[in-house]
Amino acid sequence: YNYVLFLLHHVIYFKEIYKNRVLCEAHAITMDQYRQSIEDTLEDLIQAPISGQEFVKSLRDMTKYHLIDQQQVSRCSQRYRQIKNI
Repeated sequence: YNYVLFLLHHVIYFKEIYKNRVLCEAHAITMDQYRQSIEDTLEDLIQAPISGQEFVKSLRDMTKYHLIDQQQVSRCSQRYRQIKNI
């Protein structure tokens, strides 16, 4: 059950960033809107009811497919640790 929830969250956030990347490449949204959508989606991921391991896997996959960069991973990871008191 938890794995199903993880997959659901993983797909939702991954698809959201990918969708906005495509929109930006098609000039349907601006680069600033795209950057903001990434930050908003990553914030939603931070707040998602998933384990730390699942969180890291999500970030790793987004990085693997060049949806986010290492700087975003670092900021997101730091914020995750703050929120979760790690």
